[in-house]
Amino acid sequence: MEPGFNIFHLTILVSSLACLGFAWRESAGRSIMLPRLFTPPVLAGFTAVVMLLIAAGQPNLLWIWLAAGVSGAIVGGIRGATMVMRVDQVRSKLRMPNGRHIFLIAIVLVLAAANEIAIAVWGAGMSPHRALAPAIAALCGGLLTGRAIAVAIRIPYAPNDEP
Repeated sequence: MEPGFNIFHLTILVSSLACLGFAWRESAGRSIMLPRLFTPPVLAGFTAVVMLLIAAGQPNLLWIWLAAGVSGAIVGGIRGATMVMRVDQVRSKLRMPNGRHIFLIAIVLVLAAANEIAIAVWGAGMSPHRALAPAIAALCGGLLTGRAIAVAIRIPYAPNDEP
């Protein structure tokens, strides 16, 4: 892809900032509806795919991206399986008291998007760091996706905890 800022860079900026916004509410320990559990992973995955498309000319980028995404999903799944959560089965709400890590992952995703945009704006089109940002975005997307899937699997078996 030609160097320079384009609509794809605007897309990764908006989607990563939206992921940060949705992660903020969950990290504050507030109750969320169960379908909203998958909003940050979907936004992070979308950001990672668009960043892969932007840097598509890099050699071996697909394998690095896939390895980062799979390893992130494994670690995220372990985290989701072991974290404390409170589920209100009647109102279908979920609260995770120690969910601050999701906000940190979203910040790393925003920094990866900012790195990609900085490389595009300052014209370092074939920079060796060009493959780093999509891999970090895939890692973040994998972490959030694995965590959300593990939590979703645990929800039906969690005891009812009404506030």
